[in-house]
Amino acid sequence: MTRGGGKRVVVALAEADSADSAASAGSASTRAPYYVSVPLAAAYAALAYSSACNAFMWTLDFVDPIIPSPLGSLVGKLAVALGATTLAALNFYPQARRQLGRCARVFADGASSEQLKADAAKFGVLVAMKMGFEFVAYWKALTSFTPCTASLELAGYYGVAFVGHAAFMGAASKVIGADGQTEVVPAPVRKLIGGFDLVLAMLCFATSKLAMAGASALSGVCGSSFFILALYFTFEDKIKAAAAERRRRRNGDDDDASASSVVTQA
Repeated sequence: MTRGGGKRVVVALAEADSADSAASAGSASTRAPYYVSVPLAAAYAALAYSSACNAFMWTLDFVDPIIPSPLGSLVGKLAVALGATTLAALNFYPQARRQLGRCARVFADGASSEQLKADAAKFGVLVAMKMGFEFVAYWKALTSFTPCTASLELAGYYGVAFVGHAAFMGAASKVIGADGQTEVVPAPVRKLIGGFDLVLAMLCFATSKLAMAGASALSGVCGSSFFILALYFTFEDKIKAAAAERRRRRNGDDDDASASSVVTQA
């Protein structure tokens, strides 16, 4: 696939996902069933709470550390915990709700073909696998019952969640789209998204390992980079929409300016 073709596919997928979000807000028939959304809301609330606990506990290391650590190490692991909290609450949960909600609607629709149900079942299993990685990662990273002496290595466990996301993207060649039908995701698109997931995983691992090796400044850079990327991927749709609106206004201003110039010359 050419670079331009790959870009068009990514844009099309983003537009389809945005359309699904808009439809979910406007029509009860497209919302995830309560037996999907309610348990997921509770589960991901616990997930976000666990990483928020880490963020709070690691904040205390700035003012009253049990074992003093360099500033870079403290910044790095705190940034990872804050990014992980944002992702769990505002990215992982809405994503899993949409994906499993689509699968549930396929099985609830009596008109769904056997092939569509099989595709939905496989997709649902992959989503559950991805969620399993998330919950294992966040549980292993939780410091509530772990000695603070081990806290430097715990930030790395968050990376396991993104290894699971990369595995999901590698295996999910077919997904259930916003219209409730099977959609094929091109391999280049899956490699691109999976690559970003692996970058996030490596940043988590690096934040932890560099801190343990005494490279606190580099650890802080890696943790801060993870936090920035976590915010970007969480609010990606809003950022792109705002950029598109700015381009539209700028082009409109340019058109108005060109029209004014023509009138003046006439």
